[in-house]
Amino acid sequence: MTKLISLIFFAMISGCVSVKIGDQTTKKSTRFTYTSPGKNYYRIKDEAVDLAWLSQTTSSTLSVKTKCAKNMEIDLESWFLDLASNFKSTEVQPVQRFKFNNRKALRSEIVTAVEGFENKLAITSFVKNSCQYIIVLTSPTSSFATDINDYESFLSGFKAW
Repeated sequence: MTKLISLIFFAMISGCVSVKIGDQTTKKSTRFTYTSPGKNYYRIKDEAVDLAWLSQTTSSTLSVKTKCAKNMEIDLESWFLDLASNFKSTEVQPVQRFKFNNRKALRSEIVTAVEGFENKLAITSFVKNSCQYIIVLTSPTSSFATDINDYESFLSGFKAW
């Protein structure tokens, strides 16, 4: 599962084209709060993300990745299409656009196989104050219906400023 998290965020980074104008280094955000996903989850260390938890009961992961740069502007739809194109997915749900943390956000789900296991990912992303926030649930398809409730609960307790 940790390999899948790393794969997701490697795909996000490798899909970007960079032209260096001034100082465009990215940093992690420290401007957010969250409520832990619950007693079934324990924190894991993964260098590809800011925060990650693993479910003891379903082996799903919940992760948060942030990247901040001065005057960051991201077309979230294009970003998601680039991300989705890096997976050999069997199914990509239509992108939902909505307001999250008082910003435009997108959300979608992807079904993909990694190392012989079929997984379903729920991905939510938004940009606020020059930072992109990416919140991902990676779950075996067999437990996604249960895990999505934990994801929704986590999203409701996530606040960026």
